[in-house]
Amino acid sequence: MKGLSFLSLCFVLILGQTACASRLEFPNGKPTEPLNAPDSDHYWEILVVHDEVELCESPDGEDCAPVTGQWLKHYVVGDEVGEYMLLISLDDNFTITRFHGWAHKDSLLTTNCAKRYPNRVFRKVFAVKNWRRLEQGQEQPLEKAKAWNGLHAGRDIAQNLSFFEIYFVFLEQKDREGKTHYLIGYDPCICDFGAGDQCIVGWLPEDRALIWDTRQALYFNKSNFANRLADDNLGLIFRSKEDARAWYLEGKRPGETEGGAPLMRESREVMSELPFDWPRFPILDEPTLLSPDLDTWVFKIAFIGDTITSTGQLASRESIEEGRSRLRRLQEEVKNIDLHFVLDTTISMGPEFIQVKKAIEEAVRILEAQYHELKVRFGLLMFKDYEDREKPGSYLFRRIELKQDPTDLLQALERETEKGGGGDGPEASFFAVQKRLELNEPRPGTLSALFLIT
Repeated sequence: MKGLSFLSLCFVLILGQTACASRLEFPNGKPTEPLNAPDSDHYWEILVVHDEVELCESPDGEDCAPVTGQWLKHYVVGDEVGEYMLLISLDDNFTITRFHGWAHKDSLLTTNCAKRYPNRVFRKVFAVKNWRRLEQGQEQPLEKAKAWNGLHAGRDIAQNLSFFEIYFVFLEQKDREGKTHYLIGYDPCICDFGAGDQCIVGWLPEDRALIWDTRQALYFNKSNFANRLADDNLGLIFRSKEDARAWYLEGKRPGETEGGAPLMRESREVMSELPFDWPRFPILDEPTLLSPDLDTWVFKIAFIGDTITSTGQLASRESIEEGRSRLRRLQEEVKNIDLHFVLDTTISMGPEFIQVKKAIEEAVRILEAQYHELKVRFGLLMFKDYEDREKPGSYLFRRIELKQDPTDLLQALERETEKGGGGDGPEASFFAVQKRLELNEPRPGTLSALFLIT
């Protein structure tokens, strides 16, 4: 009993942060330097993931006392014995300055990355409404889900969570009543243990969690995007493992149209983690190690049949196939293409007029090359303001008839300069469109398209 009284006194005197150094036991000898993390040459950092933790004098779980205010406290590991770790602090020279005591691993986050499934995909979770409390036909308040700073009775709210955001699962534990909780984080890995609160969110109860384990898919990790972008190491998808091996191990870099080039590259514009309309790829097989030296793994994946549109609507495999069938029918029916360019040539077009002419010329060249098996006709109608028809040398509209040979159209564009109009007077844009449609001579099996440029 005297030993217990002395132990409690030590914890109180130092404000509940350190066990009595004179009573600490060191089964492997008193450490003189920190312990390295497994498979690493860097010292082992951990986070305390409960607001209240028990610090013990020995790794046998005896002579312990509770210490509060420890949520996401950062420590270094001095030694490991069974299920206990010796928590220490270091100075700027990596010298041990304090021995805090032995803590059970259940109170600690000892890895820097979230849990993975056997296929190496990170475990993920959504915060959801407690569906067991919903009553059919009645409105329900959509209060935010709560993440807690521990599993003990006196715990506090760590953060409020928005529904259906995606989080990563770092730990899974049960409280004293047997209820499962998940320790979740914003990112799949912790970059800085000293700023653990920038990644770790809190403990989410199982009844407020929807585990994402029904359709595992590969996606590009955006938490390390900046570093990979600086190293020009963006994600790539290849047609075969041989193409990936040639790219990464042999340094071959074929052009975009050559064999062995990546089928798809990670977007440089997508910065956030898992936006709803960003592609994910179902994993078809267990990952294989491409190179032990580079620790490079490759996944066999598929492109998904269901597509989420930019408005968040799901296009099912059936609806996509129906669209493809309609496209095939149109392709069989369409034998001709008529393209009508209706172009504003007033001075209000300004510097853009030159770029517009170049764009039309480029469109003509592309369509001639891609649809050479069809009869493609090009037509042009240029228009100005209504008041311009009274001016000498000007016109209200000028027409180049539909022809397969675009020479006349391109020459007319080359000669034309923007002038006239551009004031407050009305432009003849709708008149020009109407005129173009009236002069059109529709042909069977013809797809007609009109482009108004003003």
